[in-house]
Amino acid sequence: MRFRSQQLSRSAESSSPAVAENSAAQRSRRSIFFGTLVAFLALAVLTAPAATQAQSLLYSNLNKGAVTSGVTGNLATPFTCKPQPNAVQCVITQIATFQFNNGKGDLVQPNDAITVWDVSRKLLFAAKPTAIAGPTGPNQNWIVTVNPPVVVLGGQMVLIQTSNMAGWAHNSGTANCLSFDPSFQCGMIEVWGQVLPYTPPPPKSPAPQPRTSTNPYGGNCNGAGCTHPDLRAYGGCAPYPLLPTCYVQVNAPASDYFFLETLYPYTSLSQIVTQCSQYAGSKLMVVTDRYYDYYYIDNYAVFGCLKP
Repeated sequence: MRFRSQQLSRSAESSSPAVAENSAAQRSRRSIFFGTLVAFLALAVLTAPAATQAQSLLYSNLNKGAVTSGVTGNLATPFTCKPQPNAVQCVITQIATFQFNNGKGDLVQPNDAITVWDVSRKLLFAAKPTAIAGPTGPNQNWIVTVNPPVVVLGGQMVLIQTSNMAGWAHNSGTANCLSFDPSFQCGMIEVWGQVLPYTPPPPKSPAPQPRTSTNPYGGNCNGAGCTHPDLRAYGGCAPYPLLPTCYVQVNAPASDYFFLETLYPYTSLSQIVTQCSQYAGSKLMVVTDRYYDYYYIDNYAVFGCLKP
């Protein structure tokens, strides 16, 4: 799949006095900078795993200003997957960096790489890039296919870096990229990929609590189970000894619930309530509560977290 280049003119870098003295016509002729990496991405063939949606530009800090080569401090350029009303994930499939290197470009050496890190500086991806011609010479544009893709959830950030910091282009238009140092100018990058819906996995059920009683009451009720709680708010039975004859048995398949949980005398109802509240649209209800269960088999009731 070949990226569609957009003919956006961007100015090439130079900080020398000679360039400052160039005429407007000369500067215009040099304004070939790759707004969406015209020379860069028009030649790039995406080789990431088969995708169901077209790739799009997720982020670019390229701009029309003249650039300077050399990013200091070993600081990366952040990319944040923009949060949206519905949960999303940004799937990064291709990254480009502008390695102007004072117009000379950067040859890719055996150990060179474009890397992606999480905010704790855990390495998520590293691969050797391919260098292609840029606006004014060879090897000014580095590109790498991110395979396997890096997935960033909406609102989360990753850090992108090139191994050749000395040749990495930046200017005043790439400042305000770091909250702790607004004046710092981040290196120029473009990030390509997809924005896809994201369904969070269901929260994990808490580990079963150890039983503190292993002796069913067997008709001789003299333990905690004799004080059946008031479960009427969840469709269950009233408390003992006010308990009338009560029998609750909901006949529904287990697939109708996010989970089923048994309430024992030594377990916490509030924990079950909290667990169910993590599921959007759920309703906690009593599935089984029989007036004799608390007396004979050492449990109060079975709860189900009903799906919407």
